[in-house]
Amino acid sequence: MEEKRVIFFSKNCLDLGAPNVEMKKFLDGESYVRIPALPQIATEQEVTLFHRAYPEQDSSLIQLFLMLKTLKRQTDNISAVIPYLPYARQDKMVLEGEAKSSEYVCNLLAECGLCELISFDVHFLKQKGTYRYGNLRIKNISLDEGLVKYFSKKCINPLIISPDKGASYMVSDKGGIAMEKKRKAYAQSELAIRRVSMMKTDADMKGRDVIIIDDMIAGGGTMIKAVELCRKKGAKRIFCGATHGLFLKDCAKKIIGAGAQEVISSNSIPSEYSKINLMDSIRGLL
Repeated sequence: MEEKRVIFFSKNCLDLGAPNVEMKKFLDGESYVRIPALPQIATEQEVTLFHRAYPEQDSSLIQLFLMLKTLKRQTDNISAVIPYLPYARQDKMVLEGEAKSSEYVCNLLAECGLCELISFDVHFLKQKGTYRYGNLRIKNISLDEGLVKYFSKKCINPLIISPDKGASYMVSDKGGIAMEKKRKAYAQSELAIRRVSMMKTDADMKGRDVIIIDDMIAGGGTMIKAVELCRKKGAKRIFCGATHGLFLKDCAKKIIGAGAQEVISSNSIPSEYSKINLMDSIRGLL
């Protein structure tokens, strides 16, 4: 009797499962993809593909498109676990003529045959659950419980905070609060950066342990400002966690330097700071 679900792992998910998709590069750098077990997939079978689309997100997305289109030759029932969804931060058009990258990427995934995207704390959704974004159904799983549980073992009666309202869903059901944050206009440079201009909170945290939770840490500017504000307001100890740790330009050390006791993330993007295993939150779905 054939299994109802077939699971494929790309080679960049080696820590999540044994790779069974061939991925190589041609001499000119273009991607080569082969799925050896493709002929054995029955048309009615469910297929789940694990693939990391970061780092090198442009080429990793191309690889994903190729894998999905290849699988679609055999079945129409395809889901994909993409731990960190790139291009998720460009979900609003701030300036005239900007690309709404998050929607375009999701629509391309749907066009390639993806029925459901399973991901973690997707930046533009700002809530847990299953939603349709563009033409794609997305199951957004939050790792907030794991992050808070990790730190709670080290804290006494901690105050749980998100550094802005976008991540407030990660703390609101735990009695947590969200800071207020404003950003500056885009910097006049080749990098698309909007730095934090203001951050505030009315929370009383004097003498208390504080846990700051966010969906991602990229350049670290938001988390550094949040840590500095907590220090000014008299927090005893400050712990920082994010689902996705990009940690650009060694910013985790800068967050520690700003006054944090510890910085952690999940293994959506593997690093020395990965303390939360995303597979613990997804086993039941498979």
